[in-house]
Amino acid sequence: MAAYSVIASNWFPSMERGLFNSLILSGIAAGAMISGFSAGALCSSPILGGWPSVYYLYGGLGIVQCVCVQVFLYESPKVHPGITDKERNYILYYQEADLSKKRPPKPWKDIIRSVPVYAMTFAMFGAYWAAAHLLSVHPIFLTTMLHFSLEESGFIVSLTFIIQIMISFSTSFASNWLSRQNLVEVDKLRKGINFLACLGYSLGLLGVYFVGCYRAMSNLLAIIGMSFSGFVFGGCMIVPIDMSPTFAGTLMALSSTVASSAAFILPVIYGVLIQEEQSLEQWNKIYFISIAILMSSGIIFCLFGSAEVQPWNYVPEDKMRNNGLSDATPGNRTEETDNGVEAVIHL
Repeated sequence: MAAYSVIASNWFPSMERGLFNSLILSGIAAGAMISGFSAGALCSSPILGGWPSVYYLYGGLGIVQCVCVQVFLYESPKVHPGITDKERNYILYYQEADLSKKRPPKPWKDIIRSVPVYAMTFAMFGAYWAAAHLLSVHPIFLTTMLHFSLEESGFIVSLTFIIQIMISFSTSFASNWLSRQNLVEVDKLRKGINFLACLGYSLGLLGVYFVGCYRAMSNLLAIIGMSFSGFVFGGCMIVPIDMSPTFAGTLMALSSTVASSAAFILPVIYGVLIQEEQSLEQWNKIYFISIAILMSSGIIFCLFGSAEVQPWNYVPEDKMRNNGLSDATPGNRTEETDNGVEAVIHL
């Protein structure tokens, strides 16, 4: 995620970040959906070798992906040999990241003292918590309390990911249109979308609490509610790039590292509350904990978060000189595009 954030901040113009990031990050849900379907089929197929074929297939795909990245991916439009000057100037004109060969020093003090950074990290923790609930805890609820088979449980989870992808795609185009029309500020747009994800997910879990073990309604409410997590791809997940295009990789690395702790905290809580007593009452405790975390993360991000470029994204000239970057980055050059727009190019 950190490497992706660096590439995205270098390539995406500011007004198109929401669209492209949402589309690309929805690949997370798409990968989970496809692997959920294919892994079950591979494991049950004696012709393909059973469960070892899963590792061979995904390992091979990982190698193919690595080769594609090495061959086709370039760090920034400045070094890409296949785009025109018009395209390059357009990207650079709407670019807020420092694309100099030598990266400026990271403003650690400013990052650590930044309240929006902590709010974004907690929002991302809520998003990771929602994903962990869907992937690791909810399938157990389906099989133990609602008595679905493993195959049915896998299909239900995959169906949730399908709806997530649809929501993510719809959100990306809608947010891009709202931003281009100047109808909603990017900051309010990111916060609103992220809060909608938390609210919808929480209402779905609350509905499961009220209907209990009524299979059809409980499953329907869970699918609808958990599908709302698709909104986070247009919310907190792309805020690091909004806050600091220059240091987006650093912000994403810090935030995602903390947020990923949800993936092991939730199973521990499950083990403490439910492992010895599989009852609806104990499961409801899990749901209320998840609701509390999701809603608090959404509210805190709305109150204290920010999707605006932070002042420390722009490194002062004296720090550049002190770190020996002034010679490497002597200044900016402006070039006029075919449309008469002057593009500022960071050298």
